[in-house]
Amino acid sequence: AYQTFYQGRTYTGVVPTSGRALYNGTAVWVNNNGIGAVNNNLSSRFSVDFANRTIDGNITNRRNGNDSIQLSGKLDGANFHSAPGSRVEMHGQFYGNNAEALAGDFREHPGVGQSRIGAFGAVKQ
Repeated sequence: AYQTFYQGRTYTGVVPTSGRALYNGTAVWVNNNGIGAVNNNLSSRFSVDFANRTIDGNITNRRNGNDSIQLSGKLDGANFHSAPGSRVEMHGQFYGNNAEALAGDFREHPGVGQSRIGAFGAVKQ
């Protein structure tokens, strides 16, 4: 079995309450289906709407642009997470003054006996 994580801390006071931002970065995932193939040739891209407290993004395989995972969730202070029961569970946090960066992890459940888990990081553009 594999495990992914992110770490660090920030304070709710540094996260904007209005405006939008784009974040670009990298990611890693592992097929958690017994094969265990790790892929670290991934890009991450997120769009955050601080006023509406939403985050949408994707993790894309740079070798095969058709292989991607869509992520979406709600902001809760300096943290963000997917809705309960989502096909892709996501948890993360903003870092730095004015939410200059973000990081998190995810778990995808596409079908019986299949899943991908991973972690991502990105900086504000």
